[in-house]
Amino acid sequence: MRNFNKTFHNSDSTNSNFIILWDKNYGDFLFGSPPEIIKYFALEKKTIPSNIVIPQRTFRSGRNFFDLEFVIYTILFTKSSKDSINLICTKLQRERFHTVLKEALFGPSLNEILISFLRDDLKVHLNKNIKQPVSDFITDIGDDIELYKSFKESVKHDKELSKVSDTIEKKLNAFSQNHHWGKTFYADGIPPLFTQAYIRAATLKNEMDYFSICEAEDEIEFINSFVRFKVFDAQGKVHIKGIDEKELTIVRLPNGSFDICEGGEVCDNIDLLLTNEIKKDIEIATEPLKIPNLGVTFIGLGTGFDPTSYTPCMLFWIKGKAIAIDLIANCEVHFKRLGIASNDISSIFLSHLHADHDPGVVEKIISGEKTKVFTSRVIFDSFLRKARALTNFQESTIEEFVDFTNLDIEREIPIPGMEGAFIEFGYGFHSIPAGRFKIRYVHDDGTNYTIGFSGDTKFDDKLVEKLYKEGTLTKERKEEILNFLWDCDLIFHEAGGGMLHTSVEKLLELPNDIRKKIILYHAEEETRKNTTFRYVEEGETLTIYEKETKPSKEEMEDLIKQTGLFPDITDEKLTSLLNYASVENLKKGDFIFKQGDIGDKMHFIISGFVEIIKHNEVINIYEKGDFIGELAILEDDHTRKASVRARSNCILMTIGSEVFKKYHLSTAIREKIYELPNFFSDTPPSSLTGYLSRGELISYKKGENIITVGDDAKEIFIITSGEVDIISSDGTLIDRTQAVDIIGEMAYLTSAPRKATVKVTSKEATAVKLDMPLFKKVIDRFPSFYATLLIKMKRRQKIIEAF
Repeated sequence: MRNFNKTFHNSDSTNSNFIILWDKNYGDFLFGSPPEIIKYFALEKKTIPSNIVIPQRTFRSGRNFFDLEFVIYTILFTKSSKDSINLICTKLQRERFHTVLKEALFGPSLNEILISFLRDDLKVHLNKNIKQPVSDFITDIGDDIELYKSFKESVKHDKELSKVSDTIEKKLNAFSQNHHWGKTFYADGIPPLFTQAYIRAATLKNEMDYFSICEAEDEIEFINSFVRFKVFDAQGKVHIKGIDEKELTIVRLPNGSFDICEGGEVCDNIDLLLTNEIKKDIEIATEPLKIPNLGVTFIGLGTGFDPTSYTPCMLFWIKGKAIAIDLIANCEVHFKRLGIASNDISSIFLSHLHADHDPGVVEKIISGEKTKVFTSRVIFDSFLRKARALTNFQESTIEEFVDFTNLDIEREIPIPGMEGAFIEFGYGFHSIPAGRFKIRYVHDDGTNYTIGFSGDTKFDDKLVEKLYKEGTLTKERKEEILNFLWDCDLIFHEAGGGMLHTSVEKLLELPNDIRKKIILYHAEEETRKNTTFRYVEEGETLTIYEKETKPSKEEMEDLIKQTGLFPDITDEKLTSLLNYASVENLKKGDFIFKQGDIGDKMHFIISGFVEIIKHNEVINIYEKGDFIGELAILEDDHTRKASVRARSNCILMTIGSEVFKKYHLSTAIREKIYELPNFFSDTPPSSLTGYLSRGELISYKKGENIITVGDDAKEIFIITSGEVDIISSDGTLIDRTQAVDIIGEMAYLTSAPRKATVKVTSKEATAVKLDMPLFKKVIDRFPSFYATLLIKMKRRQKIIEAF
């Protein structure tokens, strides 16, 4: 049997696995493509394999194995040793790849941008009966080539926005009168919001056209010119001819792995399983980060091509909470490395859809609790399309995972959840829609401090002036591009250079008083050697206003509320509860308790990290906002089920068992709930368990039905012990489960009666029953649980339909 040269790797930057198969006859194969993988090959001074095999599950345990953007950019924009790759994938994965690359390389179409600008207005001004005709009308406007040509000609000759607006309004009125639907609906003229939206959309599209590397109608052909697709056939096979004319066959297996076959024999098996070593070896700061009242922590400052640095990612701290500015891949690992808790990140600003800016955004929004996302509607809609291609969830579902705030251009709004902080948004000059902002912070003494962020933008005054004179930009847009940031007190400006980014040379031409305010980011190693500008280090925190280090009463109250353990507690009772609590400071390595101890206390982590250890193996890491030790109090067996040790210096708030009785702590928490399968997150927050424990704990005997076919009941059940059978209406066994599982979830999708019976087959069983209001609270707050549930529902629906 033939032996292939195979190497397994764990990427330091993404903590994701990938496997390389080396062979002289068939070429080199890469299985799995996590973000920043090109940096691995650059550091190893190796070329990227010519054959890339896309895993069956492209998003696994919260990590992306389907990130090919910079592999493609390496071919297109650098002196790569190859001019094409073979992508081995399914037909659906090919379509998803085209979607990802379209959003990243070419950006949204004029039609898509126009719909984004008008989306919220349509919700406000139109009822549901006429939204579809309006949407069709907008599509016709966005697709009209002559109208777009009229816009470009008007900009070229009129220069000023008011004159362009007059021209476009007349054209739109004429268009509506010649349109089968618009003629009757817009008898009195096109609404002004249509004119404004079209001009804004066409302006963005016109700028994107300047950077475009091919015509819109040629995009797929352009992609296919350097990506050769080898699609798995109906039997799940792809055949590769070798130099010696022998044939290699790659076979997709039901368990998600691949068999490598030659001459009809299986030579190897490729499985991209994630290992527990990731969890054990994760780097955690000894001391939690000292969070400023106003400041910035720099996680990544380099570019997607530079193997010596991380990709751009910063945390803007405001009143002790952070806005993540874009998110680096495997962001949770980077947070822990710097002593930052995930729930310190209250929101995300998404600047644009390039893989050196957005890879951690999907990770973050589906791994923990619902996250706020700030960006423009145009960028967010582009993100939804790209995220759908990566995760295979519907755009409407992904939108439910986030709390989205639309940032309109040059209109300052309060930042939700951050009192005294305001944000103003603007578009940079880039190949796809890219956002920049100014944040204004009002200090307690009434003074204002402003921070500017450039995003990726081509700042080049001579180029912009040239494009204005040539008629690509209006006068107003020219001024907007060139003068958006310079009145800020502190400015973070990218200096990536090249065709799409700002060069240091251009920034050096700025007046000295502006240059002094600039800190460079998104820059290659050579650029960082320039001493004219300030340059900070990755991992550094710049403090503008200090924050008290001792946790405030309000912070501790917020952490308690977030756990989900006290659903009905009033602020008055919460204050009283805290009076019973004690605060403990621990050093790294201290044990909070050990497995087998008798427990009569539980602990809330106020700061720092702890590790959960079972039988001398680290099985989980908890952080600020999580709780530990509750099982020994609530279950009949008071022995500790695991050891807990401080992974960093940390502060705990401790409450004794007698407090639980006084404040009616939910008692449905069971150890097995922690074993609920989770599709996207290795470490779901303990607060998910807190919310699930609000349900009613019910015991069943053998032969009893938890659910009966035909019932109209709407409860959801979590099986925490015992064995149950799922039986169809004709008595056929559909499924059997002994593990912790969710049943009755189909009631969330449909109002129809129960389609199956769930019967206890073990001596006894227990389940936590969630009524529909509680269940909806859980899926609204925890996207990872919701996503896991959707996948489970799809699979179970297929099983039920088969009977």
